[in-house]
Amino acid sequence: MKTIQKGLIAGAVAMAFAAPSMAAFTVDLGDKGSISFGGFIKLDARTESGDLAFTSYYRGAGVAAADTSVTNFSVRESRLTTTYKRGDVTAFVGMDFYGGGGNELVSNSAHPRLRQAFISYKGWKMGQAWTAASNLMAIPEAVDFGGPIVGMIFVRQPQISYTSGNWTFSVENPESYTPGKYAVGGNGTGIVAANSNESTPDFIGAYTTSGDWGTLKVSGIVREVTAADNSKHSAMGLGIGAKVMLGKDDVRFQLNSGEWGRYIGAGQGFETGDFNGDGKYEMDSTTSYTAAYRHVMEGGWRTNIYIGGLEGDESGRSRTHVGANLMATLAPGLTGGIEVGRYTINDDSLAEGLSNKYLQLMVKFGL
Repeated sequence: MKTIQKGLIAGAVAMAFAAPSMAAFTVDLGDKGSISFGGFIKLDARTESGDLAFTSYYRGAGVAAADTSVTNFSVRESRLTTTYKRGDVTAFVGMDFYGGGGNELVSNSAHPRLRQAFISYKGWKMGQAWTAASNLMAIPEAVDFGGPIVGMIFVRQPQISYTSGNWTFSVENPESYTPGKYAVGGNGTGIVAANSNESTPDFIGAYTTSGDWGTLKVSGIVREVTAADNSKHSAMGLGIGAKVMLGKDDVRFQLNSGEWGRYIGAGQGFETGDFNGDGKYEMDSTTSYTAAYRHVMEGGWRTNIYIGGLEGDESGRSRTHVGANLMATLAPGLTGGIEVGRYTINDDSLAEGLSNKYLQLMVKFGL
């Protein structure tokens, strides 16, 4: 009996720590090109406690809630993607299930949420995609939805971009995160652009270089932000991100400084405010960062440690997210993992800091 129990426990642990291969299924359509179906199914089991309201993943915000103690199971991060290729044209659509809806009493239904939908043609990208300033290669491998989103450039939006060699230039949808001007839905997702005073698109430029050593990207943004009193503010920001290979291991980081506003931390707070109490609205300037180390071991096992944070100069915001996980491959395409972490808010406006700690397990299968 003890031998059977040990076998079951070992099997459960192995399932908890397995990792994915995200190969898509492709159908050849002959002269009409090809269509591929991909994505993954992911089960998360998360327990969380502390001074902040429960959330299925951390970004740059948080709501105070005394004595939080919650355990939650979810498959909403599961993703479906479709890619259609014909000649030089590629069309891509991807969605997950963080679109709201459903309940935990009976059906646990969840609405699909559009993530990306774009067309690529000879260097052009037109549609909704990750902003050209995103440092996707620097995102840590995490059990939590995105890891230290608090310190990342983390925006998907409609855009027109062009890439030539190492350079990318993009014109993207404008939106100001301003009190009374922005419709907010569950988990900080915007419902509809509520600010009718946006007239100038966001302009982004980026330079990317890569080699056997890894990838490095430098980006900049120029945009116009509308405050609650309808005053206009010019905003600029610079960022750098990289993934550096150390044999099988790697280090990933990004550093962003300036008036990035809503681009940092998936909407970490209002971009403008009367921060000095003098009736004059100004733009908040932030410094944000992430750093992660990934160590690869034998048999598909690996471990990741990461940290991310942001500091707001005018707003006095100060938030950090640290995490560590262990993952392994159980079978082709099948991944599991366990992660522990803590998210902390130490804003100047608080008498004392707020924080939540969490433990999260996942099983993910790449389609």
